[in-house]
Amino acid sequence: MKVSLEEETQRHHRLAEKWDSLVEQIRLLPDFGDFLLPKNVSVLKKAADSGPVVVINIHHTCYDALVLEQGRNEVHHIPLENLCYEDVEKMQKFLRNDLAGGTHRACGLACPVECSGLETVLSDLYSKVVYPLWSGMPCGVFRSRNGTLGPLFKGRISYSSRFGLGGKGQSLW
Repeated sequence: MKVSLEEETQRHHRLAEKWDSLVEQIRLLPDFGDFLLPKNVSVLKKAADSGPVVVINIHHTCYDALVLEQGRNEVHHIPLENLCYEDVEKMQKFLRNDLAGGTHRACGLACPVECSGLETVLSDLYSKVVYPLWSGMPCGVFRSRNGTLGPLFKGRISYSSRFGLGGKGQSLW
């Protein structure tokens, strides 16, 4: 049965209204008042208690990093000029598909470090993301509270469909 354009438009409108209603119901629940709303910078800065939080923005038209630091009101902007969308897609695809289950499918190695594809991804991440972050920040930003040089990244690396790379909040590994 063929559906008319008007019927399809009405169906989408009803679904959008239902979505809005459900989101509003969820926001009435305790601790869910900001459900699906962007976080305020002051809320995000709480995550920077043990070190800076780096948000990497990847879009077809711009590539940059935003760094949030505890005790600073401004967000530090670092352009990632050597990064391109196609590189990010290749890296994401490699990490998602070829390293599934901790084994590189192409060569069957249990330890993927020896695989040239992973070496390329890590090299690209360092030269196009880590090094520009490191060199773009004031000296000492990536030091822990006791003054020692802490890890630049810890925790999970996630990506969001809002930036065109996959499912919202899915972890790369």
